[in-house]
Amino acid sequence: MDIKDARSLSATAQEELRKRAVKAVLGGMKQTEAARVFGVTRQAIGRWLRSYRAGGSDALGAKPQGRPTGGTLKDWQASWVMNMLDNRLPDDLKLPYSLWTSEAVSRLIEQKFGLRFSLWTIRRMLRRWGLSLQRPLRRALERNPREVRRWVRDEYPALVREARADKAVIFWSGEAVLRLSHGPSRSGEEHVHVRQLCSAVSNQGHIRFLLSRERYQAGLFIDFLTRLQKSAKRRRIFLIVDRHPVHRSAQVKAWLEANRRIRLVFLPGSASESVQGGAWEAASGTPTRAA
Repeated sequence: MDIKDARSLSATAQEELRKRAVKAVLGGMKQTEAARVFGVTRQAIGRWLRSYRAGGSDALGAKPQGRPTGGTLKDWQASWVMNMLDNRLPDDLKLPYSLWTSEAVSRLIEQKFGLRFSLWTIRRMLRRWGLSLQRPLRRALERNPREVRRWVRDEYPALVREARADKAVIFWSGEAVLRLSHGPSRSGEEHVHVRQLCSAVSNQGHIRFLLSRERYQAGLFIDFLTRLQKSAKRRRIFLIVDRHPVHRSAQVKAWLEANRRIRLVFLPGSASESVQGGAWEAASGTPTRAA
């Protein structure tokens, strides 16, 4: 088969081609053979495999075609998007994602407003809206810098090698209490909402997140794990977390026993429940309750 420019195909056809090629290589076909069979370069096959290993099937999804339209969202458009992120999940809106990702937000905006933005621009929008997705390493460093630096030096490289051998993806989990604004109401008043952010970021920068009205407890974390597992399709996940009591709870341990494709990797140091609960109480004015 002659090598051709896959960009001449429709977005849906490109997605199908990527997924078929990756599936063939994962099934045992050599990359050079897959390139010949699917009429693309070996470099393209390698690039698709790296994307899949970093972000699962979502990373092979159809990308918006054409040049980004540029510009920015108007205030009322940004308010609408924030309202969707706050009150819906992608599959509620018939988008092919189980958690919010940069790609999912991009598709939501294009579907609603006909505007296309680069993923870099989408990530910048998320940060501007207060959705700062951070790895737990920073908090752990603040609490126990010596132990964490030892872990990064001695244990993390072995984890990377194990993930590579197991064809697993490494994610860094993060949770935070946010004060979000959907923009001014019709009366001109700005309403602030307290939300719990659950997020995971891969080493390649692929983001997964959801927002919740619930305080951070085992049920919410398990819901997030379930959706994260779904987003990775059949790949194993090594999820790096801090030692928050929720992550070590009996409910979470039972869920992990029944769902072996996700493994929690604990950072050294500690994170007391009063830190997370205190943040919620300070932000919302609502007293924390036992999980």
